[in-house]
Amino acid sequence: MFAERHETICVGRMIGNSRIEEFNKRNTILDNAPAEIVSSLRRVRNEQGVRKRVVADTGNDSFIFTTLFVNLTEISIHQLSLYFEIAVEKILLFTQLATTLALTGIIWLVQIVHYPLFQFVGDARYREFHEAHMNWITYIVAPLMIAEAVTAGLIIFYPPLNSDNWLLWLGLILVIVVWASTFFLQVPLHEKLAQGFDVDTHRMLVKTNWIRTVAWTIRSIIVLWLAWKA
Repeated sequence: MFAERHETICVGRMIGNSRIEEFNKRNTILDNAPAEIVSSLRRVRNEQGVRKRVVADTGNDSFIFTTLFVNLTEISIHQLSLYFEIAVEKILLFTQLATTLALTGIIWLVQIVHYPLFQFVGDARYREFHEAHMNWITYIVAPLMIAEAVTAGLIIFYPPLNSDNWLLWLGLILVIVVWASTFFLQVPLHEKLAQGFDVDTHRMLVKTNWIRTVAWTIRSIIVLWLAWKA
């Protein structure tokens, strides 16, 4: 009976040692992990506790031995979730930067150069010109606007590091302003101009387009500020 118990204890210690070695290998990840992840992982480790009891029955006797290790599975899941959140934050912020800055550059070009040139096209080919303008620019602007709108909403739930919540909401509100201006002002005016050039309609298009120009310019300042603080 003593030999059987001794053998079982040895097996238990071997299991405990192997788990401790496994934990030590995985714990080396902390050396290269960001400070906030290290802090979170250590907090989880403390919450889990380092002592676990394993009860094994051997015939009529039972024994309890203690192994000092952390629940590696739960720590790994927690670590992966932290990495995932950080990756999502960076992707959203990068997408906001890329789309907003691109759209700001486009809208300033349209406002200062492209729209004013409408009046110099001439009646002979104006309709053909306007149709080509609407079709070609849509391929560029539409994907950028959709990506910007989606990420502007998601970034509120995955805010960048050191970001101000009110700035994220302001950015989303400005996106709504841009979309509302596009569909309720610029699109109807373009539909009128598609029938032929009209001076008053063209003048109104240039004036109302300042709404989008200013909104995207403010958004550019916001996303640049968020990127700088992050």
